[in-house]
Amino acid sequence: MAAFRKRMRARGPLLFLLACLISTAGAAWAQVSQLGGTVTRPTLPHAHDDRPITLGNTRAVPDASMLWETVDASDHFLNAIVTGSSDFVISQDGGVDWGVAGANRLRIQSTDSGSPLEWIGLQHDGTSGIFGTGAGDLILDPASNVVYLADQAAASPVVEVQGSTGPQLRLREAGAVALTLQHRSDFDQVTFGLGSGGGSQLLVTDLANVTKDHSIAADADPGFYVFGADDPTGPDTIPGNGDDPRDYGRLSYSTANQQFNIGSGNSVLSLGGDNQARVEFTGSTTTRPQLYIYGGNAETMMIGSQTVHAQNTISVDDVAGNQLVFVATGSQSQDCGHALDTDPTFYIHSDQTCSAAGANEWLAFHHNQTNAVAEWGEGYLDLTPVGMNAAIGVGLPKMANTVVAEPATCTDDTNAGLTLYVDDTNDGNPGVVCVCIATADDLGGNPNAWDWVRMDDHATACPHF
Repeated sequence: MAAFRKRMRARGPLLFLLACLISTAGAAWAQVSQLGGTVTRPTLPHAHDDRPITLGNTRAVPDASMLWETVDASDHFLNAIVTGSSDFVISQDGGVDWGVAGANRLRIQSTDSGSPLEWIGLQHDGTSGIFGTGAGDLILDPASNVVYLADQAAASPVVEVQGSTGPQLRLREAGAVALTLQHRSDFDQVTFGLGSGGGSQLLVTDLANVTKDHSIAADADPGFYVFGADDPTGPDTIPGNGDDPRDYGRLSYSTANQQFNIGSGNSVLSLGGDNQARVEFTGSTTTRPQLYIYGGNAETMMIGSQTVHAQNTISVDDVAGNQLVFVATGSQSQDCGHALDTDPTFYIHSDQTCSAAGANEWLAFHHNQTNAVAEWGEGYLDLTPVGMNAAIGVGLPKMANTVVAEPATCTDDTNAGLTLYVDDTNDGNPGVVCVCIATADDLGGNPNAWDWVRMDDHATACPHF
């Protein structure tokens, strides 16, 4: 090596300086050992266990160090930063003011050295572990799933989203947000927001059907659907017959119609509960709580209560025949054969099915805008008092000596034996009993010798008739 430097010195000062550097480096790194006649020359730096490689300031008081530490139960690599920001920064740029005070954080910068806040970091603040960014969103983009695995002793692990104002948890596949869960303590509310990205519909379904198309159309107003366990991709069927996309219950509100909707796709809607449960419809005296029943998307019946008028009402519409039909269970879905009525009519059927054996076994009541009318399909109208003191009475409070029309005709045996109680003194008490019978002397001038007479003598004409 000395001869090499001598030759280089003779060639000029620059070559002599280069020869000195080469020879000095070789002396520093070459460690020669004789092992069975073989000479080895290591060329990489090496630090033994628990011997740090120091960086910055002095070796005795470095700014940072790294070592392979073996003093604990398990060996590990240790990187210690004792001054500055305490951040371990990974970046393709150097000499940049990253602008962050000490945080003891592992930080990866973006490729833009002019934007020092573009980093993703991992740290522990002494209370919690923090995975955050200096600017922009934190995006998890796994090849398959994001799994939260609780191997610790906690019996009920929690996933929590925090924020100073209105923290949100959002779901989206692409484009518009489909669902947002937000807490607003300043508004005292927790909200589910349904966006156009998910058709504004929230579906609860069996786990096996989560990825399947449930055939629910997008809507301008949000809706909540609960599906059964059946496969929703089957054909439309009647309730209970196999897989059907209409096997669901629905809650929604229509902005256009200003109404809250509770419905089902193809099944019975059941409102109930345990132990004396009840369903209530409430409202103010001005809004009048009402229950509307629709058939074929048209209003067919309404039940309402009006305390301001001191009345409860049931209203019917021509769409469903302008009638209310009272039948036994089993006939509720049958055609009872009643034509459209001009006036609202109440029908009462026997226990027979109204579309077969009991088709004509009914009694009907209505008012034809002139008279009150009672009609029936077959048999006779049986008005039979049951108790010992029971009777059939018709009170007609009238002015004294006022002649009125007969409440029922008495011209033949059609109404034979029909008994009426008549208030002959207009005091509110029907004191005279009248009966329709054949009379010998034709008191009313009836050529057929039928008339209303007093029950007590079967001879005196009934008062006011």
